[in-house]
Amino acid sequence: MTKSSRLVLNCDPQYRAHREAARRREETREWLRQRERTAHERALAAPSIVPEALEWPRVKRTRAYSQ
Repeated sequence: MTKSSRLVLNCDPQYRAHREAARRREETREWLRQRERTAHERALAAPSIVPEALEWPRVKRTRAYSQ
């Protein structure tokens, strides 16, 4: 005769699905936070494609255009 499997109810102390799911959710949150921090640090460390200039040179208008 085969051995019957033990049914584990969610009120049983051996039931771990809720704890496992909560642990996975927390690990996922932490992984996403770390990924966001890394992406932000990389963005700050990346060289800018726009040259840094304090102020664009302003050109004086030499001629008044009619409207």
